[in-house]
Amino acid sequence: METEDKKEEPTSSNSGQSLLAQLLQTEDPTECKSNVTVMKVPKVSRKKKPVIEGLKKIVPTVSNVVLPPGKSCNYTKWKEHHVRQFLAKITDENTANELMKHQITGQNLFYCFIHEETSEDWRRQINLGQGTFQKIRMAIGNIHNIHYKL
Repeated sequence: METEDKKEEPTSSNSGQSLLAQLLQTEDPTECKSNVTVMKVPKVSRKKKPVIEGLKKIVPTVSNVVLPPGKSCNYTKWKEHHVRQFLAKITDENTANELMKHQITGQNLFYCFIHEETSEDWRRQINLGQGTFQKIRMAIGNIHNIHYKL
């Protein structure tokens, strides 16, 4: 008799983690029963900038650079509190707080706001307005372009 290993499916109540955090931790994307695309964050080497397939210049972007205090354009190294500071500078405090319920780190920013397919899926999943989404995408896009010299 074979026994199946049961894995816990991502839900909004598991371990107090956000759905995004749970989906990013899912080992096998086929195990996820929801209609959400699993977005895995690539492992980042400290010596090299991450190689992200299809990396291209983001347009349009804002003209000014908005960074969390004391942080560089390497947004992949930002922690949650840095992302919160960044979002609070370009959106209102309530929007920043709502977005941070999803435990966004710097590594997640690419998939949440820049990558064409995953970012749109994520925007719809969390019900973020197109205008607010574009404002954030343009701000992080400018930082992205500078960091990757695009």
